[in-house]
Amino acid sequence: MLNFTGLQQDKYYVKCFVVPFQSTCKCTGKWAIDSLDMKKLWPNLDFTLNRNTVCLKDSTKVYFAKDVKGFKGSTLHYQWDADSMIVLKDTFVRNFKGTVQMNLRIYDDSGCDYSKTFSLPVDPVHALDVTPQVLQCGRDTLTLAAYSKSTHSYWYGKYSVKDAANTVVETRLDSIFKYYFSQPQNTVQSEFYSDQGCYQSYQTTVTIDTTTIRTSNANLVLCKQMKQFDLLNLQATPKGGNWSNNISGNNNIVRLDTFTAYPYRLPIQYEYQNTATQCHFAKEDTLLIWDTVRLMLKSVPALCFELKYWDAAKQYGLTTSSKGRWVAQKSPLKMDSMGMVEPRASRSKIHALYFVQTDNQGCIEWYKGEVEIAEPKLQLKAQSDLVIGYAPLKVNFTGSNTLLNSTQYFWDFGVKATTKDTATGGVAKYTYSDTGRYLVKFMGKVQGCWDTITLPIIQVGSLGTQALKVESGLKIYPNPTKAGGEATLVYWKNASVLAGGAAGAAGSLGNAGTAGGSNPQRSSENGEIQIINAIGQRVAVYPTTSAGNGEIQIALPQSGVYFITANWLLNAAIWVVE
Repeated sequence: MLNFTGLQQDKYYVKCFVVPFQSTCKCTGKWAIDSLDMKKLWPNLDFTLNRNTVCLKDSTKVYFAKDVKGFKGSTLHYQWDADSMIVLKDTFVRNFKGTVQMNLRIYDDSGCDYSKTFSLPVDPVHALDVTPQVLQCGRDTLTLAAYSKSTHSYWYGKYSVKDAANTVVETRLDSIFKYYFSQPQNTVQSEFYSDQGCYQSYQTTVTIDTTTIRTSNANLVLCKQMKQFDLLNLQATPKGGNWSNNISGNNNIVRLDTFTAYPYRLPIQYEYQNTATQCHFAKEDTLLIWDTVRLMLKSVPALCFELKYWDAAKQYGLTTSSKGRWVAQKSPLKMDSMGMVEPRASRSKIHALYFVQTDNQGCIEWYKGEVEIAEPKLQLKAQSDLVIGYAPLKVNFTGSNTLLNSTQYFWDFGVKATTKDTATGGVAKYTYSDTGRYLVKFMGKVQGCWDTITLPIIQVGSLGTQALKVESGLKIYPNPTKAGGEATLVYWKNASVLAGGAAGAAGSLGNAGTAGGSNPQRSSENGEIQIINAIGQRVAVYPTTSAGNGEIQIALPQSGVYFITANWLLNAAIWVVE
């Protein structure tokens, strides 16, 4: 009789081992309480299982007892009993899906008999909370986590994100893995280890539908005259979606002639469904409805006040036609309907300008822009010391800008032969070698602005009075006059004289019918003769009283070119004093 004291109310497995003769059986009996550590409680019996833990991912495992010592019989018998499944051999094959109660009995033909009842545990390995295939409609942050079904908590693991080329782009150790997936496809490798050494891994393919809706001509401005507008003209991508609006519903056509209030904002929406992923996308926009379309042009920075013309149509790329015209409303901007602006005829300020046209739909379009005309930078003045003379004629020129000092100057002396006939600087000189009429230009440049003025025409003739077109009613000899500036002036009122020299002129004063060229003359009882210098100043006056012919002595010591006029003649004589 065995007596046990101090045991609590519980379930115990008590085994009695019968010891046969020592010579035939060396097994030793021992009372034992069930434990998984069979090797510790039964040291004399090498009662070994190949493994005492089942990982949840294992679908089929074989468990067996081997190298059992302490039995001396010729035949060793095994008996497995697990959930009423009895196997009479040393191996046990079972598909474990949870914790299993197992019993193993080993005995031989000598009478040694051992049995063991124990519970085979299942490692609380985890499962990933997502399916192997994840589809996300649009870029987003996805969460991956391993969840323990036995402890109901998240498991710490290693997550590796791989791109389409199978290159690892992110590795992280975490219990809950969050990652922003933006590429079309990624693969996540999830790996976990348990305290019992069980390993579990998952591979999750994450597919991202990166569809992006784009529409051209967003915020398009429409007008009532168009009557209707086809939303397909907005050229939405990807194609194949449907437009909708709050007037016509799911219809691509917007009826504009039904509106009564302007301007009017019409919300529209484009919806698209990807047939491959079945993901749905939508984008909202707004149409502006006006009676008149108003569009903004860019602003043009300061134009030089000195510009003669500026082409607004060319600047803005708007072709002027019978349907379009340029307008400067209530602005001191000199501009014609073709877009030609005259800055120097306008006020220096920022001006608003408009281009008005009617499009093919009958809509009136107003294009508004701004142009700034800067303050003037150039006010040129120039003069020459001579305007008429005989070749070679040396002329001195001076010019300046009365507004700004830092100015570049350029002269064009009116001779188109070579670059030597030009000069720079505010002061210049030039010798005219040939007869003719020359238009001199004086140009200035400052801060990128140009201006040009012209001087009085310079006339260059030869020494003959005929070449200088002397009036036939006046004759000067000698001409030119050398040092001293004294000459004889012969005049006549009612007859012509031969232009054959001083003696011939003096001998013909009384011959009214002498042959020679004749010019129209004005007869006068009294008269006067004036001498005028090259810049138009009167320097001498000689009165005449004779109604016929006469001569007077004139003197002018200062060199230069002078004009001699008589109040009864139409033309003037030219007198050169050297």
